[in-house]
Amino acid sequence: MKRGLFGRLAVQGIFRNRRATPPYMLSCTGIVMMAFLMQVLAGTDSLTEVYGARTLRRTLEFGTVIIQIFAVITLFYTHSFVVKQRTKEFGVFYVLGLEKKHIARIMAWETILIMLVTTALGIGLGVVFSKLMYLILLRLLGTGLMPQLHLPTRAFVQTILLFGVIHTLTLLNSVRQVATSRPVDMLRSGNVGEKDPPARVWLAIIGTICLLGGYALSLTTHDMTSAAYRFFLAVLLVILGTYALFLAGSVSILKGLRRNKRFYYHSRHFHVVAGLIHRMKRNATGLASICILSTMVLVMISATASMFIGKEGALRRQLGREAVFTLIYTQDEAQENLAIQTIRDVATEQGIPVNNPITYRTQEVWATFDEGMTRSYPLGDSSLYPDDSDPAFNVQFTLADAEDFTRLTGRTQALASGEALAVPVSAQDFELPDTFPLFGLNVHVVEWLNSAWPVQHFTAYGSLRMLLVMPQEDTRALHRAFYADVQELPNQPVRDTYRFNYVFDTGDMDTETVYAFTQAVQSRIAHAFQAAYPDRPVALSMDHLVLTKADFNAVYGGLLFVAVFLGLVFIMAMVLIIYYKQVSEGYEDQQRFAILRQVGMSDQEIRRSIRSQVVLVFLLPLAVAGLHTLMAFNIVHYVLYIMALQDTYLYAWTSIGTFLVFAVFYLLVYMKTAQSYYKIVRPDVS
Repeated sequence: MKRGLFGRLAVQGIFRNRRATPPYMLSCTGIVMMAFLMQVLAGTDSLTEVYGARTLRRTLEFGTVIIQIFAVITLFYTHSFVVKQRTKEFGVFYVLGLEKKHIARIMAWETILIMLVTTALGIGLGVVFSKLMYLILLRLLGTGLMPQLHLPTRAFVQTILLFGVIHTLTLLNSVRQVATSRPVDMLRSGNVGEKDPPARVWLAIIGTICLLGGYALSLTTHDMTSAAYRFFLAVLLVILGTYALFLAGSVSILKGLRRNKRFYYHSRHFHVVAGLIHRMKRNATGLASICILSTMVLVMISATASMFIGKEGALRRQLGREAVFTLIYTQDEAQENLAIQTIRDVATEQGIPVNNPITYRTQEVWATFDEGMTRSYPLGDSSLYPDDSDPAFNVQFTLADAEDFTRLTGRTQALASGEALAVPVSAQDFELPDTFPLFGLNVHVVEWLNSAWPVQHFTAYGSLRMLLVMPQEDTRALHRAFYADVQELPNQPVRDTYRFNYVFDTGDMDTETVYAFTQAVQSRIAHAFQAAYPDRPVALSMDHLVLTKADFNAVYGGLLFVAVFLGLVFIMAMVLIIYYKQVSEGYEDQQRFAILRQVGMSDQEIRRSIRSQVVLVFLLPLAVAGLHTLMAFNIVHYVLYIMALQDTYLYAWTSIGTFLVFAVFYLLVYMKTAQSYYKIVRPDVS
């Protein structure tokens, strides 16, 4: 063989197959760029200076792993389309005298050239856009810091190794396909007829069961405790059901249409239905993949966008004031005054205002109720249950004094012993009767309030929780009764959850100033209490709207950034699958429509036939993706509750907006790629 022959043939093959190879190279470049950018942002030391960097880095590392896994699947899958378009060409090489090992060498040269060009170009574009992505991420975090971006060396190394492995796998798979194929089959690859595919009713039934099971899990979820687990199980069932129904259900439906003679024996329908029956055997997987990718994009973007947009409302629900200091393990007024004075001293020294201060006391108790709501027991400890009692659920109660309620709200509510104002403050749906037993006291709820407390930092998102406003003697009695039983439990540490809360506003402050203030308060109170009360331990919990907002931004901003990145990768894969499906089906249909023209079908009928077939095939995944998204709404909204987003209307409108934008984009992709199909099938009727 002449030296350099295989290299020249490889270069010529890349340029000659302009409908297949360049789009694949373009997608490789894009995915390399995305993977490299995510590696850079997850691995850079620049973000360590930003508050919440640890949470953000975990989110970015998660996104990096997802992109790497998806890169392997996407490029391996789409490369099979490229090899399929080259099958006849490889058969010609074999007829001209090349052996399979020579074809393998050509393919190796092509793979090396594609790998070098796309990896270098992808990393180069990644370097160019890294600063922009870094600034966008900082903007999402809402930080005032602008640390200089440092590109980590390991991002370059890991990206090169990752795509080197991916291209090696695609090469081995291509060589395997050529090695196991006969030359005559390669030459006739575009003209091989297919048998009538079986309907496989059993697979359609399994798919229907899986899909309905996934929908049922979503629609019957009514609390957060099981929402995350049920969500992942529902996703798995929906994916399996989607693939099964596209593979088997589509063939069954088309065969049903074929049995309908009135519908089938029509100039517009018979060749479309007949062609789709055979096509679905090969392309149902691609259509199902488009549907699943579309659903992922819709759910991810709508959910993360809702969290990011709704974070301000969630913040205000969690913190009614800007600064919240809670003193735990004490019922001593002198200790409370010492804590207040220490906080004020530190604020004065650092020039931080203390506006609108309020104080109030709360106590925490946990109760387990039996199924009939006739008894309650502390902490859900089974050793205290009578033999005939079946524990139903646990509730955490926050007890507040009626005097504090009147002082803070200005509303006077006369409450007798045993009477209470109640507010469920957890996101889960649960009900208590108007009268229920609590540690020997029959509590009667005289009014259920719609809003909880002027300061709601005790709102829980992961457990059943309720606020009870009661006379002070009742809150003290319940607290004593609760801890009397707790001390009797074996191996149960005694925990005093009496809490003194001091909250106030500080005005606009940056994260660094607030963090320094809270750390100084923590240190000063520890020393003050150690000196004044060496034998009486005390604990102080602190929170500030600015720090909570920074935490929210690190979580929500990081999730939105990763979701958009993954969405772009998914969309890139979806566009590539749609394009290759249009091209491969165009070559398959080219000869079929030529025959139909020869037997008398008009150009207008062929045009209508082509459009009806393409529209039917490519709008089906979008419609099913919309149905999946709608059915996932309930369970996703409970998952969002875990992330403190309680605005259901916001999520609903975000989901609708995301679907409309995505649908417009999807239709634009369809119309653009359909042009390639029309040009292949018959340019003069497109």
